[in-house]
Amino acid sequence: ILENKYNLNAKELNYFVLEKRITSNKEILLTDNLNNKIESNNFEYLITKKIFKVNEFVYTDKIGNKYLIDTAILDTDTNQLAGKDLEIIFNKKSFGNSNNDPRIKGNAIITEEDKSIITKGVFTTCKKNDSCPPWEMSAEKIVHNKTKKTINYKNAFLKLYNKKVFYFPKFFH
Repeated sequence: ILENKYNLNAKELNYFVLEKRITSNKEILLTDNLNNKIESNNFEYLITKKIFKVNEFVYTDKIGNKYLIDTAILDTDTNQLAGKDLEIIFNKKSFGNSNNDPRIKGNAIITEEDKSIITKGVFTTCKKNDSCPPWEMSAEKIVHNKTKKTINYKNAFLKLYNKKVFYFPKFFH
């Protein structure tokens, strides 16, 4: 239990007393008091800085959205997560159609309790298949507000079959 906010379960931990850090290259599960979960096989926790550094992990938020992130840092003091190279797979119930596969891919993310900010992202609800999705919104910046259940775009393009059709300086749904 860390900071009375996090519960860390691991198959194996390495505790470096003098460096005040904990590491593991084995399967771990980190759960916070909001019921968000991080699963990984590679992490480092800097005790004095209250920072988790995680590689190749799955972050599942309290409403069931899954964040697949290549590299990230979690500040356990503020609950803020920053990462790069990501995909968010939304809970299908969020969009009211269980036949769709709503998702965002992006270069970078900053997420807090109620919102996520994605840079250079692409959003679609199209079913996953081998070819391009029939439609997608690509944007310089995407803000997902989990409380309001909205997605806001800055400098966005609507693409149909990989062709830019409309430009939106600002757009939301």
